Amino acid sequence: PAGLTMADMALRWCLDFKAVSVIIPGARNPEQARANARVSSLSPLSAMVHQQLADFYTREVAAHIRGPY
Repeated sequence: PAGLTMADMALRWCLDFKAVSVIIPGARNPEQARANARVSSLSPLSAMVHQQLADFYTREVAAHIRGPY
């Protein structure tokens, strides 16, 4: 989605799963810490974005993962 950084997207993606209760990202400075915290107030990613990410994983990543996942 427009206006989100890659870090925003990654954190929002993690927060979109009910099994996730907390994310502890690193931050180099106070502004990064504020940006990380801000992600929790953003709307969840759309079902379409989640599907696109799942399709990308299946198509481009899954074959390179070893062991059960």
